[in-house]
Amino acid sequence: SVVVSRVNLYEDVAVTADQVVVRPLQAHEEQALRVAHGENWREKMIPSPGAAHFRVPLKNIPAETILLRSHLSEVALPPTLSSQLEPNTQAVNVAVSKDKAAGGVLRVGEYVNVLLTSKVQTSGREETHTALLARGCKILMKRNIIWPIAVGDPDHLPMKFTLQANAYRAALIDYAQAHGQLTLLPVATPPKATGTFSDPSNQ
Repeated sequence: SVVVSRVNLYEDVAVTADQVVVRPLQAHEEQALRVAHGENWREKMIPSPGAAHFRVPLKNIPAETILLRSHLSEVALPPTLSSQLEPNTQAVNVAVSKDKAAGGVLRVGEYVNVLLTSKVQTSGREETHTALLARGCKILMKRNIIWPIAVGDPDHLPMKFTLQANAYRAALIDYAQAHGQLTLLPVATPPKATGTFSDPSNQ
């Protein structure tokens, strides 16, 4: 038996055990493996679905591919969150509804502007206003999982992101969550002018 990809696997997106499956090895496949890898070809195989869990493909892998150890990264934890922070920045966690996070398709490494929509009292009446809280915050983590994985998210549950911002903007974002609704708008990678991606003025 061999372990094969049940679905397409993508470079830099961690594999989960349900994305691979064990199936019998066909005679022509065994011959091809012998030619490519010699008589010790079995040692080059991924031994079980569990052995692939949270390993990261080094290249795109089509479905029904026999998985080799060389297809996946070594067994290791991802870099710590603190080691990923730019100088003079902090991590701040936010929970945002799916429709306020570009439909939920935002990925780790993207940059977002953070907006707050809130009800305010103006001239004795309540009005709804939206303000920009921070510019170009980098997404460091999604779903409170340090591994990058590709899964669907329920429409009715808030999505969780960890953003990079300078100390002032991080505190402002954290405070604002209790005073209205946050929106994350994807933006192009901002220029690195001040050592922080959260706000060009570094305020």
